[in-house]
Amino acid sequence: MTEITNSFQKKFFLYLEKSSCLTKRDHEALWEIISALIGSSSFSLSSLSTRLGRRIGHNYLARLLKKYSFIQRKVMKALLKDVLTSIGNHKKFYLIIDDPLVEKSGQKIFASLRWYNHSSKRQTRALCLVNLVLEVDGKVLLFIPWLLTSTTKPTKKLSKKVKHQDLKNEAAITMIQSFINVTDIQGISRQRIIIEADSWYSPYEFRSSLQKLSLDYRIDGKSNYSVQKVDHDAKKKANEQTRGRKRT
Repeated sequence: MTEITNSFQKKFFLYLEKSSCLTKRDHEALWEIISALIGSSSFSLSSLSTRLGRRIGHNYLARLLKKYSFIQRKVMKALLKDVLTSIGNHKKFYLIIDDPLVEKSGQKIFASLRWYNHSSKRQTRALCLVNLVLEVDGKVLLFIPWLLTSTTKPTKKLSKKVKHQDLKNEAAITMIQSFINVTDIQGISRQRIIIEADSWYSPYEFRSSLQKLSLDYRIDGKSNYSVQKVDHDAKKKANEQTRGRKRT
């Protein structure tokens, strides 16, 4: 995973260097924030500032986190285009969706929102990431974190509260759509792309969105294992994981 992280960091810096809105100091500090978020169960900008020897202040880090939310879509597109140009034409692409909550300790900051934590079964203030992981030939080639910045959805008249999972689903579909936009341009068949996710992505609306995009998927539900347009590998994995489960 260290190799993947280093590769992601290099590509991340490469894109940011082309951006006029961030300085080199911003690049390094932003990477520290993302590194602290990925794989962590809790997060504090004050603690991060202390760990960095207080050479980067809390308020500066908070402003930088907000800046990143505005450019994360461009970062994602640049990274996808770069990685996909180097993959063979006959490979299977496995896109894994994950959505960890990183609990926020200390004072409230941008994107630290109230989420329901299914593990602890309670409401908590946290930052929510929707991660897109690309796996080819059993190797992770790329991961992209998407920071959710609101628990409401804007409409023509006002913002309305929606189910948290709907926001995660929407972010996941946005990332998947960006992925296939690149693969379509490169002439890569969508039949080679398989989406993998856990039970929180098993509702019909999400699966229907994948079907409209003509994408295969494997979604591991609590009582079933859903497979769309089964290929040989998907069928084998489904058979291994459906023992004692009802197949749909």
